[in-house]
Amino acid sequence: MNYSESLDRIIFFIQSKYMKKILIYWRGKVGQSLAHFCDLINYEYEICDDSDAPENLDIFDSIVPSPGIPSSHKIYESWKITSELDFLFPYIPSSFQIHAITGTDGKSTTSWILYNFLKSGLPDLPVYIGGNFGTPLAEIIANIKTLEQKNGHIVLEVSSFMAYHIEKFTAHNSILTNLHPDHLDWHKNLHEYYYAKLNLLGHTKETILYPKSALTSFPELIDFPINSIVLPDDIIQITDGILQLREELFLDISERQLYGAHNLKNIFVSALLAVQLWIPVKKLSEILKEIPALPHRLQKVSEKNQRIWIDDSKSTTAQSLYAALWAFSPKKVHLIAWWKDKWDPFENLAENLAQHCIQCVTLGETKHIFLQAAHDAFIPGIPAATMSEAVQYLMQNSSADDIILLSPWCSSFDMFKNYEERAQQFVEAISQN
Repeated sequence: MNYSESLDRIIFFIQSKYMKKILIYWRGKVGQSLAHFCDLINYEYEICDDSDAPENLDIFDSIVPSPGIPSSHKIYESWKITSELDFLFPYIPSSFQIHAITGTDGKSTTSWILYNFLKSGLPDLPVYIGGNFGTPLAEIIANIKTLEQKNGHIVLEVSSFMAYHIEKFTAHNSILTNLHPDHLDWHKNLHEYYYAKLNLLGHTKETILYPKSALTSFPELIDFPINSIVLPDDIIQITDGILQLREELFLDISERQLYGAHNLKNIFVSALLAVQLWIPVKKLSEILKEIPALPHRLQKVSEKNQRIWIDDSKSTTAQSLYAALWAFSPKKVHLIAWWKDKWDPFENLAENLAQHCIQCVTLGETKHIFLQAAHDAFIPGIPAATMSEAVQYLMQNSSADDIILLSPWCSSFDMFKNYEERAQQFVEAISQN
């Protein structure tokens, strides 16, 4: 650090003693929730985006960017950056337990299962779910503060974007569901993406749960000085609808509403943590029967014309697509997939299409990759320009009792605002054709 940089830091330190003002960078859902929270606690702020960002950043104590802004953005050239989680962490009552869920796939469903286990299993305590799941953490803390709640639980889905920059935030327990290449359109490289997941586990003070396969990428996990539950890669042992969690600990899953073998792993790890939080496994078996599938995650949305229409619009990775295809095995599906490339590897795409698909209809900027994979799999691959065109084609070129699956593999920013809008157009197209 040169003399000028040292002087700048000293000046900023002196200024920060007399001011308390942040710049909230981006006006999305997270930014608006942060602004509302600052109003609630009388914390001075400005909110901006790229179109009206202030030129002089010296007046701000810190800058809190939206998690969706990639680390390559010019705003990260400032040393005043504070992550959303770090900024909010001091305002969470110390008696609230934070359970952080991250991973490439399954983190939303795992968060949802754990939330339901805690909410029904601990009825005398407030239980919240949010973060990347939907409700920003700022909104949750504002509600806790307004209601003057002193203790409870927060189930927090943490994306790699949220985890990458945390320095002070600490969870009580953290779950890593799995680890595969993803979001290489946001992260500079695979190492940075993996580091974000490890960073969250390193900011956990009681228990971390992770699959044994994660040790290949993170051998240092074995030396973490906290309680670790390492999940074998072949953890699923089921006999007559009974899932063995560990020796002499069994969960009845016979009446679950969650499709697919991949969801068994989500149930498994959620139940292990819930048991550690003193909820009896018998109670968990009762709760599990009532947990519905999440919207846009292998959700049956229609049976029009005797076809079964499945919305898996939240699927935005190769692994989540493969899990969706396996969920209906041995039946094969008609697939609607692809949109905007996130640089996911697709070496196994043709193999999975061959095993699980009758045909696929593909949309978006890089549909040629999917069409080539369909060709290699010896199944029909049909390009479409719109969701309505894709649905209309499959309405006419499928049979009664067939499964038609929307499971995109990728993000949709080249055609839709988000996965919810994509799913909405899917449902509308079904009703109109």
